[in-house]
Amino acid sequence: MKKVILFFALIIGTIWNLNALEVKVGNQNIVSNNSLAIAKGFLKEEFDKIGVTFKVLNFDSGKDMNAAFASKSIDFGFLGTTPFVIGAVNGLNTGIVYLDFIAQETEGLVGRKGKFKNIAEIKGKKIAVPFGTSAHYALLQTLKINNISPKEVSIIDIPAGNILAAWDRGDVDLAFIWELTLSSLKNKEFLFSDKDLADKGVILADVLAVRKEFAGANSKVIEAYKRALDRAYEFRLSDPKGAAESISKFFSIPLSDASLQLSERIAKPLSVKDNAESRLLGTKDKKGEFYKNLYSVAEFLKEQKLLRKLPPVDSFKDFIIY
Repeated sequence: MKKVILFFALIIGTIWNLNALEVKVGNQNIVSNNSLAIAKGFLKEEFDKIGVTFKVLNFDSGKDMNAAFASKSIDFGFLGTTPFVIGAVNGLNTGIVYLDFIAQETEGLVGRKGKFKNIAEIKGKKIAVPFGTSAHYALLQTLKINNISPKEVSIIDIPAGNILAAWDRGDVDLAFIWELTLSSLKNKEFLFSDKDLADKGVILADVLAVRKEFAGANSKVIEAYKRALDRAYEFRLSDPKGAAESISKFFSIPLSDASLQLSERIAKPLSVKDNAESRLLGTKDKKGEFYKNLYSVAEFLKEQKLLRKLPPVDSFKDFIIY
């Protein structure tokens, strides 16, 4: 009888702990499966099924997201691979659970319209970019691919939320930034995008990361989150107009802008099934190749002295959670 009572006490205690859990989600102003899952209510519905609540905290960049991870202000965070690598290599103890999309024209190097005939003419000009972000990494790769030394331009560290004002004031000649800020810049034209980088073999993706300490005790929460993300992925494919309306309302942007941001021209969305492909995350039994991409990012960051150490390539497998 005592064993039966103890058994039910353990069950009740487990349920109570799950019900008491409030999941803290970090998001950015970027159109994604993650934002759509929040906007459409899919995340709430899936979390309701397992009896947990959540709140969303918004950040301007992955750099800010890492600071929130460090203080345990968030459990999940949506960020680019570059800030993720910086945090993980520096002992932040976070892991990737999902690749949201592969960047196309979701970010890029833009200059003032009519001012540059080609990318070679950016030498000596001022470029705004938030340091320690995927845009920063992409900018440095863009310069490298186009045989331009970082010393031949003036790279200015400006937070994502301040780039529009700097652009409007004329403080900078160019910017390497992501959507939705990118669409807000007036009289601009693309000189190089993430799609151009992908064509050269440099793949950039935005990811959903989680604190490993949280993940170890809350696998059901991760499963529920992935279900919500897959519902968002299916929704944007089956009902593009409905998805655009949700994003338009969520970010307070014109419907036409929301439709554009959801198009594959801007970013190629990924499903949970896509994530399991060998070229991406793979599975627990058969790990994918994406960890090598993370290592490549780390190599570049080490060259730029944004990382003090470079762990062995195989250790990057530990930065992915299945």
